[in-house]
Amino acid sequence: MKITIYTIADKRPDFITVQHESLKKFLKDDYELVVLNNALDSKSRREEISTICKNLDIRCIEVKKDLRFMVIGKQKVFTWLGSYKNANVACAYPIKWAWEMMCEENKGGLFAVMDSDMFLCRPISLADEVGEQDASFIIQYRGLEDGRKKASVTYIWNAFCIFNPEKIPNIKDMNWDCGIIKKSFINGHTVDVGGYIHPWLQQNNISFKHISEYALHKFEALENGRFYLEATLNGNYHFSFEYDPRNKITSNYKCYEGGWQQGDMILPHFPTDYESVLKQKIIGYFETYILDKQSYPSPTFIGFLEFEDMGTENKPFIIHSKAGSGYMGFGAEYGKLKLDFIKKTLDI
Repeated sequence: MKITIYTIADKRPDFITVQHESLKKFLKDDYELVVLNNALDSKSRREEISTICKNLDIRCIEVKKDLRFMVIGKQKVFTWLGSYKNANVACAYPIKWAWEMMCEENKGGLFAVMDSDMFLCRPISLADEVGEQDASFIIQYRGLEDGRKKASVTYIWNAFCIFNPEKIPNIKDMNWDCGIIKKSFINGHTVDVGGYIHPWLQQNNISFKHISEYALHKFEALENGRFYLEATLNGNYHFSFEYDPRNKITSNYKCYEGGWQQGDMILPHFPTDYESVLKQKIIGYFETYILDKQSYPSPTFIGFLEFEDMGTENKPFIIHSKAGSGYMGFGAEYGKLKLDFIKKTLDI
């Protein structure tokens, strides 16, 4: 079964070639990569993206301004100068703008939305992974209840998601808005891109396969050979612990509550012994990919995506550069060196 992969290019045209090469090297499916050119605030960057796509023979679609989508989640999308008001709406707008097209042109096949700073890192068939399911994605939660077993809000993280439109009758009705949703159904929780999908998920009983992202944010060498590791699960659950590689002992596990960490949003579908699972996963990624290998400045700030049926095995299929647009302010040189590290890791 063919899969069309849509990626949104804007601040980092150099990601396109690396993502293209990673798909060529690792994706077993018949596929097409489509770039949505979202550089609305820069003519030169827009032209650069188009040129790269032309040279690589990649279909490139220029995102246009459309009056239907000028307000997203009660927020105005563009400033009076014509640029995006913030990173959230800059991410939501092109998905909303292209969503009907994605659904229409992939009848009889699969399609995926993939962040521009994500790169395949092992041989895989996404069609085989989705199997008979309707979709596969990373689920997001807001507002935990009943001892973290339930959540007020459930939605799809746009970073990486796969859909079979033929199996999802009302797929075009998904709302990829971000912001603060009406208090009538989610108690005023703030959500990022895709948060407004919550009511759609409640009304449409689809089957999907879970994906998780384990992200190592930073590490520090401590005395006596120990390390401090700080990480997140799916961009929500923020935690840290200390690790001694000599005897494989961990200590001082901490969950960060509130603020950007959103530590109270641990996933209800995750194993009840999540603390031991998370430590094992992060240690595996740290030792395999980062320890004595990181060649770019701190922070590490890198993610690894897995299908959850991998169990306790570390078997990522995507390496996520994270915050690839540069909105975290780590600097251009940091971004270049980090991409060089990823290319070396993938042998591209």
